[in-house]
Amino acid sequence: MWTYILGPFLALLPQPWREAFAFQRNTHPGRAASLSGLLESIDAIVVSAYWYMFVMTKWVERAAGAAAEGKLGSVT
Repeated sequence: MWTYILGPFLALLPQPWREAFAFQRNTHPGRAASLSGLLESIDAIVVSAYWYMFVMTKWVERAAGAAAEGKLGSVT
């Protein structure tokens, strides 16, 4: 159980630091690292999606504002 709770956090630490914890003897580092990587991948997807929605909202808002004010120039 501790492998999945503390393992992903300890997998981010250097090897000497992980060995300082008694927890290291009772865990499976490969499983902890896999879980950590999976969680990081999910976080990256969520953060990228949030950033995309935030930025696109700002850009479209600016473009629509510029179009409403006639600052985009003529179409022809």
